[in-house]
Amino acid sequence: MKKNLLGIECPVEKAEYVVVPISYEATTSCFAGTYYAPLKILEASQELEDYLPELELNTGEIRIHTLPIFYPPSLVPEVAIESISKKIKEVVNLKKIPVIIGGEHTLTIGVLKAFEEDIKVIVVDAHLDFYDEFKCEKICHATVGKRIAEKYRMTHIGARAYELIEGENLANYDVLFVPQRFFFDSNDRILDEVSRGNIYISVDLDILSPEQGISVGNPVPEGWSLNDLLQLLNFFALHSHVVGIDFCEYRPASKTGDMIVSKIIQKTIAFMEIGKFAKEDLY
Repeated sequence: MKKNLLGIECPVEKAEYVVVPISYEATTSCFAGTYYAPLKILEASQELEDYLPELELNTGEIRIHTLPIFYPPSLVPEVAIESISKKIKEVVNLKKIPVIIGGEHTLTIGVLKAFEEDIKVIVVDAHLDFYDEFKCEKICHATVGKRIAEKYRMTHIGARAYELIEGENLANYDVLFVPQRFFFDSNDRILDEVSRGNIYISVDLDILSPEQGISVGNPVPEGWSLNDLLQLLNFFALHSHVVGIDFCEYRPASKTGDMIVSKIIQKTIAFMEIGKFAKEDLY
């Protein structure tokens, strides 16, 4: 079976979006299995119809290139993120938009090292991931939020599960924290500030409620619906200059879940494609 997202075969030199599947899992602390997500998502995407009638868009015509699944040469987080950074830097240097499929959330630290530090990072996650150290690891899925905030302007959207120490750590950084439901009730001034400039989006799929039918490394009840997540992604695609995006922490447990996640990625790329034309006068 093809390993290209949606079965699209586009040469990298002609592509606008480059899908980078990264099978990395070393620090998960609840349920393992995110290592297998890239393969399962790519396989499931072959079953999706190209045409999205609600958007009047044929995604089969979008110029998407999919790289072979990348397996970092080491499970040591510090070494793995350096190898991930080099892989993403190759895509950034080609002036393509990387769409990363993980894998555990730690990989985002490596991905961001490939970008300039003037980008804004939007983290969508049920957890703050703001420990300074977790289980003797400075770099892991539970410290990724703090490691990002140490280097980048960050907005954290959707956290509904965290310890007091994480909240105390967060208060020491210039991070805009928008709790779970508040994003959709935010005023225009906040949304305008968050969306301006070059944006990188990191989506931990545990933002979704387990009721939505996907399994993740660390599930948290009472989360967002699929429509909530898609609404947020559509907002940034239309209002921001998205330079890259990752989808992390999915743990394949059913073909249904595989299909749902591949659909989320398909629609996100469709939103970004539509957003190109909506922003022509802004950038």
